[in-house]
Parts: sequence; structure tokens; C-alpha cells
Amino acid sequence: MVIRSNRFKRWKSIIESFGFLPLDNQSALLISFLLTGFLAFAEFFFSQRTNSLSLFCISLVQLSLSVFILFLLYTHYRREAMPSFQLRLATSLLNGFFLLLLSGYIFLEIYSRTSLPADIGTRQAMAVLLICLPGNLLIQRLLQQTDSLHWRFGSFRLPIPGINAFFLFALLTVTLIHLTNIDLLDTLIGLIMGLALASWAGFTMMDAYWKILEVKSP
Repeated sequence: MVIRSNRFKRWKSIIESFGFLPLDNQSALLISFLLTGFLAFAEFFFSQRTNSLSLFCISLVQLSLSVFILFLLYTHYRREAMPSFQLRLATSLLNGFFLLLLSGYIFLEIYSRTSLPADIGTRQAMAVLLICLPGNLLIQRLLQQTDSLHWRFGSFRLPIPGINAFFLFALLTVTLIHLTNIDLLDTLIGLIMGLALASWAGFTMMDAYWKILEVKSP
């Protein structure tokens, strides 16, 4: 009993000490960017191997997060308290455009599956999601250390709540497919996620576009 108690206290102290890593804001952002970029690549790669649209949608949200962190990292390298308004609008517009463009792949894949259903590799998809989940928790902890969780530039905001919701949604979907062998669930959930991503990207892009017109107008 004493041994278990000591082990528990030791692990608890390790977890608690993690929040006090000797990292400055720039180093924490750099590690976050490298980690989220790696996770986005891994999720995209295995989404192609497993035919999982849910995993592909996760990779798009992860990509958006990496763009946001790169934007924050750039401001720290430039030693700017607040980046220029034009740069914020350009980043928001480009992020929304590429996310909307990549969302189109989801609808093309759904259309192709109406005639040729795809088999979902649920074991690999679940393994990737379970591995990436602690990675994203680490990213969120690092961003919390840099006080970046509340940053927002117009409609372009840190998509942490979206990543958490998408992860849980995708993990639940893959688990249900694994238990029921109903691959159609991935297509239906992929459609819902694709519509959510396209709406979010379209709104972000249009919001930035109208603000650019306001800046140009006399």
C-alpha cells in the first residue's frame, strides 16, 4: 500500500512539474508548431491508408492550428506586441481559403463513395487518434504556458475547442464503426464534419475579405 502511494505521488509530482518547464514563450511556440505540424502530417497520411474521412477532417483542423501557431511564432520573432492589421487579415484570408479548398476533397470523396464504398481501417485509425490525443494535450499545455489560448484575430481564432470536439467525435465514430462494421458511418460523419469545416472556413474568409474592403475604402 505504501509502495503504491509512493508511486502515485511520484507520478503526480512529475505531471505537476510539467507545467513549470523552463521554456520561454518563443521556445514553447516553436515546439508547439513542430509538434502540431507532425501530427497534421501523420493524421493526413494515415487518413489515406485507412480511408477514414473523420481522420482527414482532424488533419485539416490540425493544419489550421499549425498556421495559427506559426502566426504567433512570427510575431515573437519580430518582437511585436501585436502584429499589423494587414498581416492579420492576410493570414485569416489565406487560412480560410486553403481550408475551404481542402474541404472540397471531402465532398469529392463522399461522391466517389456513393458508387464504390470504402473499407475503413478502424484499428489503425483508432491507434492514430489515441496517439495524437496526448500530443494535442501537450500542445494546449504549451500554449497555455504562453498565454496564447485567448488570442483571436477577427474570425481567425485558435481552434482548440474545435480540435477537442472533432477528436472526440472522430474517436467515437471510429469506435462505432469498429464495433458495428458499418463503414457508412464514416461517410455520414465525414459529411457533417466537412460541412462544419467548410462553413467555418467560408465565414473566416468572407469576414477577412470584407474587412480588407473596409480598409481600402476611403
